[in-house]
Amino acid sequence: MMIFMNFRTIRFFSVLIFLCGNAVSLTHASERIALVIGNGQYQTFGTLSNPINDAQDIAEALTSLGFTVVYEENATKQVMQQAIGRFTQKLRENSIGVFYYAGHGTQHAGENYLIPVDFHGRSENAYQEQAVVAQQILIDMNASGSTTNVMILDACRDNPFAQSSTRGLRSGGGNGLAEMSKVAGSYIAFSTSPGKVAYDGEGRNSPYASHLIRTIKEPIPIEIMFKRVRTAVVGETKHMELGSQVPWENSSLLGDTDFCFVEGCGQTTGTSDYYQPTIQQCKMSWGNGQYQGECKAGKPDGHGIQRYANGEYYKGMFRNGLRHGQGVQYLPDGTEIAADWLDGRPR
Repeated sequence: MMIFMNFRTIRFFSVLIFLCGNAVSLTHASERIALVIGNGQYQTFGTLSNPINDAQDIAEALTSLGFTVVYEENATKQVMQQAIGRFTQKLRENSIGVFYYAGHGTQHAGENYLIPVDFHGRSENAYQEQAVVAQQILIDMNASGSTTNVMILDACRDNPFAQSSTRGLRSGGGNGLAEMSKVAGSYIAFSTSPGKVAYDGEGRNSPYASHLIRTIKEPIPIEIMFKRVRTAVVGETKHMELGSQVPWENSSLLGDTDFCFVEGCGQTTGTSDYYQPTIQQCKMSWGNGQYQGECKAGKPDGHGIQRYANGEYYKGMFRNGLRHGQGVQYLPDGTEIAADWLDGRPR
């Protein structure tokens, strides 16, 4: 049994499902439990670069938000089932549960499957015998009686079964994930549109996970949070080979109270502080130059311009203080370098 304590020393099928059987009541007394699984080192069809990073960083974010996190990585079907069992046993009435999975996922005969690292078959029986059914996890979470249940699955990262697999995608069957049966009081968020695949990403995290990791800590209602994630992912992926990745949500939430991951922020409705944007306009010294534009937590974050003493300047997107996204670097001799930047460097 692994309880997530320090994810930097240890090391999502993208569906995020919220179950609220009753009107949500978020208080400090609510027990917050999460299960996080990241599968990247597959025995039969190679390695995915980012699921472990995504799982670790999401688990760290959830821990900072008050969740007790059960963590597994590179899990076989047996290990996944055991972890799911431990997780659902911890859920109880008035608890808040989160399930997060990163790795290969696929749909087969209308059913969504999470692929363990020891999966080695492709037949219908192989899926049923060797993979984990996503819908069953949702059913088990709902049966626990917990007030709010969250399932996060970032999959469709590659097609391990195709003869000519497209690297850099998260998929286990080539066509992404199917829509799932909704449970009353649930919020289902896919990292991409039904039937489509999602990018694994070239940095530390997938595009979807990287924006979710940042936005999940903002004290805003769940609907606003995922709208911000969707907008950011579409913007980051619009020039990629297969076009924009468009996250998708279905909601059947109940009650008048807004849900958000930050504990306590959904206890009231109306015009309260958690509706205020966290991105601000800043003008500051940054690095070896002067920055003016959007910022967050004292760092360039969003669209801005950074100018240097020699006349050089950069105009474009920043993330966490670094050039990240679409932008142009203007050199003193008139040269323009237009690029899609990743963590401070052009791709």
